[in-house]
Amino acid sequence: MKKSLLILALTIVPYLLHAQSLRHCSTMESHALLLEQNPALGQERQQIESFTQKCIEKDALPKQGQVLITIPVVVHVVHTTSNPVSNISEAQIQSQIDVLNEDFRRLNADASFTPAEFLPVAADTEIEFCLAQRDPNNGPTNGITRTPTTETSFSTDANDVKSPTTGGTSGWPSSKYLNIWVCNAIDGGFTLGYAQFPGGPAATDGVVIGYNFFGRVGALESPFDLGRTTTHEVGHWLNLFHIWGDDFGSCTQDDAVSDTPRSGDAWYGCPAVNSNTCVDSPVNFNDMFQNYMDYTDDACMNIYTLGQKQRIQALFMPGGPRFAITQSNGCLPVDQGLNDAVLTSLVSPAGTGNCTTVSPVIDVQNFGSTDLVYFIVEYNFAGGPVQTYEWTGFIPSLQSLDITLPPITTVSTGIIHSLNINITQPNGQDDYSPDNNSGAFSFASISSGAPAPFSEGFEAGTNFNTWSNSNPDALIGFALNNSIGSSGSASVYMNNFIYNASGANDEFSMPYVYLNPSIISQPYLYFDVAYALKTAGDASDVFQVLVSTDCGETFTNIYTKAGANLVTAPPVANSFVPSQGQWRTEFISLLPYMGMRNVMISFKQIRGAGNNLYIDNINITDGTVGIEEVFNQPNESRLMLYPNPAASETVLFFNSIQSGKATISITDLSGKTLFVEQTDLQQGINQLPLSLNQFVPGMYLINLVQGTKFSVSEKLLIIR
Repeated sequence: MKKSLLILALTIVPYLLHAQSLRHCSTMESHALLLEQNPALGQERQQIESFTQKCIEKDALPKQGQVLITIPVVVHVVHTTSNPVSNISEAQIQSQIDVLNEDFRRLNADASFTPAEFLPVAADTEIEFCLAQRDPNNGPTNGITRTPTTETSFSTDANDVKSPTTGGTSGWPSSKYLNIWVCNAIDGGFTLGYAQFPGGPAATDGVVIGYNFFGRVGALESPFDLGRTTTHEVGHWLNLFHIWGDDFGSCTQDDAVSDTPRSGDAWYGCPAVNSNTCVDSPVNFNDMFQNYMDYTDDACMNIYTLGQKQRIQALFMPGGPRFAITQSNGCLPVDQGLNDAVLTSLVSPAGTGNCTTVSPVIDVQNFGSTDLVYFIVEYNFAGGPVQTYEWTGFIPSLQSLDITLPPITTVSTGIIHSLNINITQPNGQDDYSPDNNSGAFSFASISSGAPAPFSEGFEAGTNFNTWSNSNPDALIGFALNNSIGSSGSASVYMNNFIYNASGANDEFSMPYVYLNPSIISQPYLYFDVAYALKTAGDASDVFQVLVSTDCGETFTNIYTKAGANLVTAPPVANSFVPSQGQWRTEFISLLPYMGMRNVMISFKQIRGAGNNLYIDNINITDGTVGIEEVFNQPNESRLMLYPNPAASETVLFFNSIQSGKATISITDLSGKTLFVEQTDLQQGINQLPLSLNQFVPGMYLINLVQGTKFSVSEKLLIIR
């Protein structure tokens, strides 16, 4: 008969295992531990009980046939890798869902075994269960997750099957799903299952069952092989207590349900009919050991009562602790088309401190029913041109993949940017659901670099010491030299003469530069370099120029020289100090980086065994202006090709120190002469256009010979 539930629910003590082969549920022990860990849970449980009793007393619950509640279920199979049978089949899982629906709707085949004295209170609880067809992200699912683990047993007290950090897995939102964890063993096999009452922590809400007690097909352990362990534990999840009241035979407490007779203690096995351990009044009923909330064998359970139904139904009333699950769409199948790509998120860039040129990483889900192998991505910054990227690859149905797009540069002069992304033509077809294909994503960048032109001669007032300077071995690195320069009295140099560290990498980077096309149309980097070996047989150092457009994440090598291509003077046994005529000016086109807002240029040495290396007069400016400035140095014969690389034409610039005839030739890298032309040079800067239409793309040498003693060559890359 009905007693004070508050005393029952909140004053819980452990009980003893009667025998290894007998049923044991650890729900009450788990609940007692939760109460100890979270004192506020006691008050929450009191409020739930008060709400339940008011619903029952006011007869406010739905009448038979008015409301059918369907609960979405997700089964988390946490299977032990050393015991493959614990990775139970879908058939075993479905058999358990079938048992739940039969038992809670009183459609169970053994309902006819309910004793006649209890038939008037036998109830269809009007609760049904479905394996979820829609996951928390509204994607299609079969309602089953599978997590391999090395754990062979999980603990009721630790609740560790419910966390990935302890070998288990997290549940789905308990406001939308009934989470059932199925694992290899609980408490070393001592416990068949346990549940959490309504009102407990959301992250652990649900039911835990040993795999060999779950369902009615598969590798099951008799006599708990008909799925009634889960029926019992779900009863706890639905706010039902053990029918004997957990009072250890005193007959002083019951389960807070008026139509379940008191029982002195749990019943085990299959007791004889007409067993009675407590005296009831006014009618002394036998013990209802057939109730799903007792401890009898599966084959002896067959009834929930009308009173238990009232407690269950109260949970789902507006204001009830499980009302939210009645609003879940977890049982609704997803309308899935054949070709359906979904833009789920922009992985990067995100937040603050991003570069102004980014390679966006997007997460794309294949929501279609067939494999996704192709789609088009259109993306642009607000107000900027649209870039198009055709992706090919493989994303199975319902799987996701992070995809890196080609770089794109911001157009806003500020630091807040909005990136628009749209996916079209999955598998070359119209998208089944185009509404989830696009998005606008905001992030913050660093400020743009200073717009070119740029010039640094390292004279007094230079800010070189604020530049990025990498010296990994903390020995010799690039440093200012305030007594040696190409056109002044200072430069940057590597003191290789005293630097014995073969293979060491040292480099420095210029400040960010913005190659603004409205200011310069043909960006060119030029600088002066001086280098010598110590002896002719030395292993040369390697000098490189690198460019990064993603703030130093990746670099592209745009210049490499060593040995004869690098030296500007004969070997010097002492520390090399270049004379005015031992400098060479290098020119490098930066046209591929036009429009980039944060161009980082690095100068790098890979140590060999040579002498000192000097760098001076670093400039970025428009190519034509740069040529005039560089050639405005008397008594030096210089050759430059612009543009380089080139497609159909390049212009040869040559600063001749005297007038006279010259021969220009073009050879391939094997030395084969492909073109020869005689020309007259004037003293000063000469400009000679060269048509390239007759040459296939590749690398060539442009050679100029003046008189019998002077010749100069420069490499030309033809591209189309």
